[in-house]
Amino acid sequence: MQNCTVNKANFICFHDSSDDSSVINNSTIKNTGSYGIYADHASPTIINNTISGSGSYGIYAYYYSSPDIINNNISGYSYGIRAYRYSSPTISDNSISGSNYGIYVDYSSSPTIRGNNISNSGNYGIYVDSSSPRIENNTIKSNRGIYIRYSYSATIINNIIEGNGQYGVYAYYSTTNIVNCTITNQTYGIRTDSQSVTVENSSISSTSYDYYLSGSAYLKSSNTSFNKSRVYVSG
Repeated sequence: MQNCTVNKANFICFHDSSDDSSVINNSTIKNTGSYGIYADHASPTIINNTISGSGSYGIYAYYYSSPDIINNNISGYSYGIRAYRYSSPTISDNSISGSNYGIYVDYSSSPTIRGNNISNSGNYGIYVDSSSPRIENNTIKSNRGIYIRYSYSATIINNIIEGNGQYGVYAYYSTTNIVNCTITNQTYGIRTDSQSVTVENSSISSTSYDYYLSGSAYLKSSNTSFNKSRVYVSG
């Protein structure tokens, strides 16, 4: 599908019988029902589109789906993009704004999230639950930052995380590697509750806590600038 306008449809759907060479390109998808685009066991290419609405999901990659989601403008929706149940989409160079969650990843999914601008989400810009994403070269502003929950190999590299109110990165019972990131102007720069967080070659400047550790958290910081008076450790 190319150079089309889809208005007030229920949604666009790819099921497991879909040809993975399917492409949606340079189209406008707006005012849909619960989903803008829904992929179930399918991996289409979704590129250069404008997707807007007030439903649940702009793009939903469900159950072993690996779509390429590239250079789209996604606004509104409760979830801009969701990857669920063993899905591994490539999410790159998109602009995602005005959702409740910008990108939501859960149930053993492993997306690559690269080069996106995520802003003005009512909740977290990126929310990860029990999954293993690679998050790199994104700009995340005016959300609640990045939340990693019950995940054991989250990688966060070369991101600008700025002005997100409460958290830059919150790792809850998660093993997380943070490298070459600029994390500024949040209440908490990095918070970890249990498990291990490694921070390398980054810059952290927060309004209250650059590092906040609670429970049995372990944090290793190297070649990173932060204010030692803004470190809190609670057993």
